[in-house]
Amino acid sequence: ALRPDIETRMLRGNVDTRMRKLAPDHADIVRTQLQQAEYLRRRGALDGLRAALGQLDHAPATFTPLMTARRCELQAVVDAAAHDNDAVLRDREQAWDAMRSSFGAAHPASAMFALDYAQSLADAGQLAVAQAIVAPLRAVIATNFVATAPSRERRARWH
Repeated sequence: ALRPDIETRMLRGNVDTRMRKLAPDHADIVRTQLQQAEYLRRRGALDGLRAALGQLDHAPATFTPLMTARRCELQAVVDAAAHDNDAVLRDREQAWDAMRSSFGAAHPASAMFALDYAQSLADAGQLAVAQAIVAPLRAVIATNFVATAPSRERRARWH
């Protein structure tokens, strides 16, 4: 498992029944598939995650910016497991682009995706670019997230 500190349990309820009740282009189909993909990520089931992402690629529903960003972040997990750092960088850039194009670069909803992208940039040796992304987020994160929020802890790494 990717996170040994997290206890995982089987999903309760019948996801397949829920998905059959909705039209194929309904946004809740994508939300449900993203939830399944996130569950597989938390379990460390990378093969299942790859398959779930493949299903999402063929979903006829229109993705919201958040759905797009979450899908890109999940792809980054798969690419990181394959040690494809260039793909991880692209995935995280696409996730951040999806959020900032709708909400703005310094919006709280964009913050986690910006921090992920900045970390990938720093890992790729592009520290100045990463710092330029994080700089305007410092105040946004400090004023909009509780003290124990993961984004505040991650922001602290950039001081």
